[in-house]
Amino acid sequence: MIKKGLLAFGVGLLCLACNQNRHFEIHQGLPAGRWLAGDTLRYSPGVDILPGTLWLSPRYTSEYPYRNLYVRYLLLDSAGQVIEENLHNLALFHPQTGEPLGTGFGKSFSLSDSVQINSEGGKELLLLQYMRREDLSGVEGFGIRQNKKN
Repeated sequence: MIKKGLLAFGVGLLCLACNQNRHFEIHQGLPAGRWLAGDTLRYSPGVDILPGTLWLSPRYTSEYPYRNLYVRYLLLDSAGQVIEENLHNLALFHPQTGEPLGTGFGKSFSLSDSVQINSEGGKELLLLQYMRREDLSGVEGFGIRQNKKN
């Protein structure tokens, strides 16, 4: 009984230690697993988006019709002006085998890929799908995360 209690306590401390390294993390679901071309995902973490590594984390299904996902991100300052933008290619499936590159179970998978933020003063991040499809099915959600600098 005491060993189980100590194990649970240790796991709890480990989880707490991992979370202390997060500057922010935000996830958004997409209705009906579809990302329309006109839908902009807005992320306002309440803290500055710092220069450095930002993790993009799509959640997708095995029904997603392509092997990759192009997303355009726009970083906005406090006045709503674009201070940085870029197009990023996320590989979701292996090009030869077609196996999902992310982790998951059943038909749902997720992965994380990094982009480098170069500008200071970012307050909000916008994400748009750039797959040249009006209705992109198989994308269940999308998250962003940034760790604290060491």
